[in-house]
Amino acid sequence: MSRLRKYMRLDPVDRRLLFQAWVRLAVVRFVLHFLPFRWTKERLFRACPVAASPSGVSEYQIIRAVDVASRYLFRRGTCLTRAIVARRLLGCHGHASELRIGVARGDSGALEAHAWLVRDGRILVGRLPDLERYKELPSLGRHSI
Repeated sequence: MSRLRKYMRLDPVDRRLLFQAWVRLAVVRFVLHFLPFRWTKERLFRACPVAASPSGVSEYQIIRAVDVASRYLFRRGTCLTRAIVARRLLGCHGHASELRIGVARGDSGALEAHAWLVRDGRILVGRLPDLERYKELPSLGRHSI
């Protein structure tokens, strides 16, 4: 019950953002897991068109909503799921960002992948202490693959 009380005490804008982030995380997670990549890349990797003027919602509020909402999903959302959702929400609120994906060899030699979100040279989602070990794949651009 305390979680519901905390949620209800939030500012209406933060409450709406948190709900939107949670729903989008669940949908993106489902789509990435169950649908073909060809269908997925055409729809999920496309950014929400960046609003002409910012809506008054800060990038911090959006990133925080995505982080908090991801804690309440079954098997917390992956870095790719969080980066896709944050990118779309940021774009809808007038903040352009770029989704980046990189690969690296793990200690056992297996290939590992990681996704992160960048805005003006700052990492918003997906910061890792050893991020430099990931070789970045070609850019997905600001608006589409």
